[in-house]
Amino acid sequence: MTWFKVDDSFHSHPKATATSLAALGLWAVAGSWSGDHLTDGFVPDHQIPLLSRGTSKLADELVAAGLWRRTRGGYRFHDWTERNPTREQVEEDRRRRAEAGRKGGLASGKARSKRRTNAEAPASPIVEPPSRPPPSTKGAGGARPREAAPPPAEYQAVRAQLAAKKRAPPPKRDAIAELRAATPDVPAQQDQSNQDPTEGEGHGQV
Repeated sequence: MTWFKVDDSFHSHPKATATSLAALGLWAVAGSWSGDHLTDGFVPDHQIPLLSRGTSKLADELVAAGLWRRTRGGYRFHDWTERNPTREQVEEDRRRRAEAGRKGGLASGKARSKRRTNAEAPASPIVEPPSRPPPSTKGAGGARPREAAPPPAEYQAVRAQLAAKKRAPPPKRDAIAELRAATPDVPAQQDQSNQDPTEGEGHGQV
């Protein structure tokens, strides 16, 4: 996109004050058209009726005020290239921007491809270190090395077994056996009491 530039002091310029607002309107609209079509300030005759809304005499007023000059096949802005870029300059600027955009697009595409490749790559396996180094077979000075402490899991299991034994109730004693041990020999006394009384009497009568 190009811009048709208007000096901020144009409103008080002698050429502008000597021209009607209708003619100045044609001047502004024609300047926009020339910048869009890159004609370097040239306005062909066949565009005047369209741009002036059917009042082609306004073009002659601009020529009389010195804002335009008559050329073959149309009109040309006065000192266009002093305030507006030429066709060659605009096309070169567009070419540089297009090239910069192309390089930026390639760089962006490579960056996206790299991120996608990294995201799809398999994760490295996690290698967990051993809980403790293996026990040495030789101690310092040739002495027999101390036995390695049991792993935490085995140590906990041993502690659990010891605690279970402490909490276990004592074995039940045999109540009948204890009663027999504490009671006299009752059956022997009963045998003597059950003896036939005549047996004693017989022995006494002899």
